[in-house]
Amino acid sequence: MVGCTNHSMSLMDDVSSAYFSVIPNDGDTNVPLDATIVLTFAKSVDRTVVEQNVHLISELAMADSLCPVNDSMGHGMMQMAMIDSTKMNHLVDQHSMRGRFEWNDASTRCAFRPDSLMMPNMQYMIHMGREMMRMMENRMGNVGMMGGHGESMMSEDMMYHFRTIDTH
Repeated sequence: MVGCTNHSMSLMDDVSSAYFSVIPNDGDTNVPLDATIVLTFAKSVDRTVVEQNVHLISELAMADSLCPVNDSMGHGMMQMAMIDSTKMNHLVDQHSMRGRFEWNDASTRCAFRPDSLMMPNMQYMIHMGREMMRMMENRMGNVGMMGGHGESMMSEDMMYHFRTIDTH
């Protein structure tokens, strides 16, 4: 199990790998532009909860000039937005990449396929919201150690980061 905890930006230990995995891994580089995000769970999960709580957000989404709501919102850097629940909720609501989810019959594996190619040499964040983390804890036992970045409301979320391949 890799990912970021609410106490550090370092990789978590592999104790939780029996519960949950994400591909690409946290910190991966040279991820193909057409990559699929794959989530694998130890037990079946509620598809609706997962689909409502998994979001793919690019570093480019942080550019104020591209915001559909307010071009002077002050999105800041991705690392700083992760500790601000208001900004994080805005990014999830307004800046997540669109795509479709495909599931196996057992509801233990899903693939998120973005509707468009990712941008080259771009940092992306896979954000998994607190409702999904709570559902996983209820179904699979104590996975509370899997919490994400930040303090306050964001500490129950989980975020993974990766960078796409540079095509230049």
